[in-house]
Amino acid sequence: MVGLMTVLFGCSPQTFVKTSLANWKTIEFRPGLDRDDAYHLIADTLAKSYDIEVVDKDSGYIRSGWMYTLTGRINQNYRTRVIARIPPSSDKVEIKTDANWLDMSGNWLPGYDTMLLQQVYTDLQGVIGRTVR
Repeated sequence: MVGLMTVLFGCSPQTFVKTSLANWKTIEFRPGLDRDDAYHLIADTLAKSYDIEVVDKDSGYIRSGWMYTLTGRINQNYRTRVIARIPPSSDKVEIKTDANWLDMSGNWLPGYDTMLLQQVYTDLQGVIGRTVR
């Protein structure tokens, strides 16, 4: 039975970091970009790749729904989502990825996905971020 469970559940992706702590990354807005314009650019960029589940422009919050694929293959044992927030009166966005791995006991283990976080960071940095010199 253990062998069957291993086949069904396998191992978590190498990019999964098991933790209950959030791993936020911050991107400062490029000069001249205000909060409203940044919010629209962030929402538009995320909506191109993710199903947006929650948007609240007043609080600056955007969250995607759970996705069960990172590589184009469906994996019912691994799910990820993206969260972005712009603090009030801020010139930066904070982003994080949530990831859950379904263990052999049927429990979702909390964490984040390093590859997805870097991908979202890079995508948003290119749209709203300051130029690095």
